[in-house]
Amino acid sequence: MPGYNPGRPDIIDMDRTGIPKKEWGDIMSGKVIPKDWKDVRCYIPGDYRTAGKAIRPPFKFFWGLNTDRGIRDWQHQFGFTLVVEDDGYWPESIPPNQAKNFIRGDLILMKVTLEDWIARRKDELRRAGIGKKPNLERFYNEMKQHGAYVDEDEIQKAIGFEA
Repeated sequence: MPGYNPGRPDIIDMDRTGIPKKEWGDIMSGKVIPKDWKDVRCYIPGDYRTAGKAIRPPFKFFWGLNTDRGIRDWQHQFGFTLVVEDDGYWPESIPPNQAKNFIRGDLILMKVTLEDWIARRKDELRRAGIGKKPNLERFYNEMKQHGAYVDEDEIQKAIGFEA
């Protein structure tokens, strides 16, 4: 998701608004319009408007396909959970449905903890062969093909790589 997507609503951290929890439903349903959200928007990677100014929530948010199979796949395979009204995160301008979920077209808002997301991405990169170790192995193989002497320990120490 690089760059700013104008179709993506900002995620508001309702805990930081200072608005009592009992009034969240009125705001989320559009009955009450707050004055300003500038200090309560969540940081969205790749969004230049929030970089350095907004908070980093402990979750990675994701709009997943709102089908039984789509939700089940993201929940069981990757540990995503549905964002509900009581979580305190609200996609601006989208009211919760009767199940207190946030639905936008055929998508539903989901979240996963940052720790789980980072571990998953590391595993994906490792399996895809992207990262320091595969790049070093390609470098060593290429140097050996050209007949160059490569002291692997010295190179690893020089670039700060620890196997």
